[in-house]
Amino acid sequence: YIQQNLNALKKAINSSWGFKDFDGLALCFDRANAGEKILLISAVQEFINFIEIEEDMKIKIESLLRFDYKKKQRKLPPFFEITIFHTAIERLRSEWNEKEEKKYYPLVLWWLLTTMIPMRPREFCLIPFDCLLGKEGDFKLRVCRLKQKGKNGDPIYIEEVPISFEIAKLILSYLEIVKDYPKSDYLLNLDMHYECNNLNVGNKRNNIFYLLQLRELLREFYQEIML
Repeated sequence: YIQQNLNALKKAINSSWGFKDFDGLALCFDRANAGEKILLISAVQEFINFIEIEEDMKIKIESLLRFDYKKKQRKLPPFFEITIFHTAIERLRSEWNEKEEKKYYPLVLWWLLTTMIPMRPREFCLIPFDCLLGKEGDFKLRVCRLKQKGKNGDPIYIEEVPISFEIAKLILSYLEIVKDYPKSDYLLNLDMHYECNNLNVGNKRNNIFYLLQLRELLREFYQEIML
């Protein structure tokens, strides 16, 4: 992940001739996909806070960063609540038995992936089974993107987003757990979910893990783990 940020910073520096050519930096952002922009904004923001550059240029760059990500910003709950939830997730991972692991792994994936990658819940549910690309040190995640917000039947396209080795290991561990269940077109295995929740598999409409299942899993997590 650090290497990816360094590569993004190097690209920004080269494109802007050492943060002297704003048009070059803007063009660099225009040509980047959403995953690359996440890395660019993190690297550039940290760097311009560290180095001395002309004030006018700094204002332009900060305006560029805000403009590119304004529409992607999400209203987050209070930091204290985020910390409590994250602590509960990590405690569960360190203590869970086999049944709890199978049941709550999709929720763990949702939390850890969406805190790293801007992603709608439905986009998370539609992550394809063959979602990992690359090798150690250079992994990318294939993410389904909806062109419009949230209804079934919306146009979908695939975006490849850089991820850390730790996130890749998390996904690989989940794939190992679901290998004995019928293979789905999607990462989240609905057969395992139905088994862990004592549901009738015959009532499935298809193999898609819907937002409804994710919300129900979240509700049970609050009741069984957090209370």
